[in-house]
Amino acid sequence: MNILERIFGRSKYIIGCVHFLPLPGTPGYDEAGGMRAIIARALEDATRLEQGGVDGILFANEADTPYQQRVGPEIVAAFTRCVAEAAPKIALPFGINMLLDPVAGMAVAHASGARFLRGYFTGTYVGDTSLMDSRGAEALRLRRYIGADVAAIANATCGFGATLDPRDLTAVAHGAVTHGRVDALSVSGLAAGNPASFEAVAKAKAGAGGVPVLIGTGATRDNIRQFLDVADGAIVATAFKQDDKTLNPVDPVRVQEFMAVVRAARNG
Repeated sequence: MNILERIFGRSKYIIGCVHFLPLPGTPGYDEAGGMRAIIARALEDATRLEQGGVDGILFANEADTPYQQRVGPEIVAAFTRCVAEAAPKIALPFGINMLLDPVAGMAVAHASGARFLRGYFTGTYVGDTSLMDSRGAEALRLRRYIGADVAAIANATCGFGATLDPRDLTAVAHGAVTHGRVDALSVSGLAAGNPASFEAVAKAKAGAGGVPVLIGTGATRDNIRQFLDVADGAIVATAFKQDDKTLNPVDPVRVQEFMAVVRAARNG
């Protein structure tokens, strides 16, 4: 079994996303609702995902736009509190996606008991966040320094920008595994809710050398069976949300219907 199969106890795993409401200090933060509202939504979404049958939870500060490459202490503290409040109430393995700071994410993951961390560990990108240089070397050195038992899932493609790397995705994937020393790869489309291409997933698999490759965006009830034919698993957000809107609350019926298709695919 590879590292993610050991975490989730199965192959073809589905990770459901819990997107926090905007955290303190961000432009969208709701001072009236405060941390109480953020924690309540996170717990509600996590519970609905667990009851719907997903294999793991990914906590993310998706609503904290515009994203920072080095988040402040107010974000680290708020993120950690949200996870500490919600995670003990679910029985699933969980992970962290600290946009866009894998170093802070690694610290939060270790402190909260998370099993995996999604982030930008390799590559340089340009787009909505201006020039973005990943901090994977720093994050993985921190993992070693603090003794964090946290798997690193690297975004092999960028959902809100373009890579400055002219290499084919197969070479990018090979480099991320061989030189970046990541534990898994995620392949995404142009933005949240937009599907990755089957060609891109196949290229990443060809270069990954047996390291797991996940669908990072755009998995739906209609395409998940095809995706699981080529990918090892999927991170799912928009397809689980009310009205197919990424930052809406989780819709329990959507989760149940999606996972019914997944179970059928696993059974052949």
